[in-house]
Amino acid sequence: MKVWRETIYMPMSKQIIHACMIELEQHRETGNVELFNVQATLRSLTDMCTDRKNSEQHQLYIDEFETPWIKNTDDHYKALGLRLLEGEDRSAYLVRVTEILEQEEQRLRSAVPTISHEKILAVCHRCLISNHQAQLETQFQVSLERDNRKDLSACYKLLLRADCLDGITNLFQARMTAVGMQDVQALGCSAATPPNPTDFIARVVDLHAKGRELTNDCFQSSSKFSESLDRSCATIVNTSLPKRLSPAELLARGCDLALRKTKGAVEEELDSRLEDIMLIFSFLQDKDVFLKFFTKAFAKRLIHGTSVSEAMEANMIGRLKAECGFEYTLKLQRMHQDVQVSTDFLRNFRQSNMGRTLPFSFEALILRTNAWPFGSNPPAILLPPPLSDAIYKFEQFYTHAHSGRKLNWLYHVSTGDIKAKLPKGVYELSATTFQMCTLLAFNTQESFSSKDIQNRLGMSKKDADRVLQSLITCRLLIGPETNDKAADLADDEPLTLNLRFKNKKRKLKISTPLTKETQSETAQTHKAVDEDRRMVLEAIIVRIMKTRKALKYNELVQVWTLAPSDMLHSSNKSTLMTS
Repeated sequence: MKVWRETIYMPMSKQIIHACMIELEQHRETGNVELFNVQATLRSLTDMCTDRKNSEQHQLYIDEFETPWIKNTDDHYKALGLRLLEGEDRSAYLVRVTEILEQEEQRLRSAVPTISHEKILAVCHRCLISNHQAQLETQFQVSLERDNRKDLSACYKLLLRADCLDGITNLFQARMTAVGMQDVQALGCSAATPPNPTDFIARVVDLHAKGRELTNDCFQSSSKFSESLDRSCATIVNTSLPKRLSPAELLARGCDLALRKTKGAVEEELDSRLEDIMLIFSFLQDKDVFLKFFTKAFAKRLIHGTSVSEAMEANMIGRLKAECGFEYTLKLQRMHQDVQVSTDFLRNFRQSNMGRTLPFSFEALILRTNAWPFGSNPPAILLPPPLSDAIYKFEQFYTHAHSGRKLNWLYHVSTGDIKAKLPKGVYELSATTFQMCTLLAFNTQESFSSKDIQNRLGMSKKDADRVLQSLITCRLLIGPETNDKAADLADDEPLTLNLRFKNKKRKLKISTPLTKETQSETAQTHKAVDEDRRMVLEAIIVRIMKTRKALKYNELVQVWTLAPSDMLHSSNKSTLMTS
């Protein structure tokens, strides 16, 4: 091979290589030239060097053909790229460049040794794609705004060849974020008028579905675009609402609406709604805030029996557990267990001698203090004899079964049904315990003052005014007419049972007027979350110092900011550290 190379090839090398390049150039222009001779010639450049070391076997081919052909390719496509941009619109450029690159790949497979394919294609991509990346990204943005999926797909495929996707993924993320922000703001929400949780969830879910469809159709289900879509949705969920509105609280309210008992609820639809809620939840930063509000709503559903079904509640808890881990849902599972244990214990009480002697139906839930979101100082009330007797008997039965335990009654969250025999008819009233005890007081006389009710039932003036206003509003009591349902009543204000009360319905629920306490409770919940975060962060500091023994302040801050759990948002770290 050495003799062949030195005596036959080398004297004619320039003419041979020039002839090969001429045929390759003609093939670029017309596509009608046969490349069999070029293929055989280029292969022979490697074959005639088999007497050399492996590392030098391709050196002749590289020096004689590859290097000058790469230079030729660079010059050719630089000029062609500029000419195409000047003479054609951007959409036509996408189509034409795609065709050119496919032809170049076919030409390389037909004539050029494999070792040169990657190098030559890199030159093509640089000249036709990377050098014109700004123009291609502009076309991508225009196509995105016009929803031109054909151009979006073509643009993505070209930039993917040159590994230049960062620019268009950022454009995609910015576009989806802008559209999502506009959709949420179109709900017309403000700090005073929060949006309907169902509408908010639907807008974000719809945007995510459209983004996912676009990613699958135009971007080959690219993980980069999927991540951009997720970041976009996270921005919308966490920042699109006014500052005083908490997206975590809004999502918890939406979850409560989905899990409440409603007419015509279909399990498949509920399951789909829970999937939508969990999608939004996955983007939520303040998952600990969500848990606080969800726990309070969950407690109310369990106590008042308003859950759509026990299976759906367990379904939701399972989803949260899968997303955030066992510790996140531990209290929720304990609450669920408490209700099941209480059902069995109440059955035993009803079958006992104490339970059978009660003149009315009695139900009680035994709840663990550390699992349920109720305050340690519930409002007090003195129960009338029929109710107090039932409480005494239940406590005796419980103490006999569980010695050493004490029951604290939460009358402010309990309810009852009573019958009111009035001249205009008999009505079955569903009321809170405070409302029920107030109405039972009128069995002895028809009129009381506000102060009399406070003294008789041991209620605070604030609680008494709220209860009495609710009974005046539904016209069971006759008292001062006022448009302000939260107004204070004078202590000597006479309140009389309305013996002329009449209603078409025989079963009535006495509503409790909403007060400013709702905002106070919300603020207290956020305050409790901040306190929980502080405790977690302090525990992390203790763990770090136990491990490191000694650290400078700045070093401690640096280590500490990397340590907190995923539930904590970075903005809270700096706030707590400087407080």
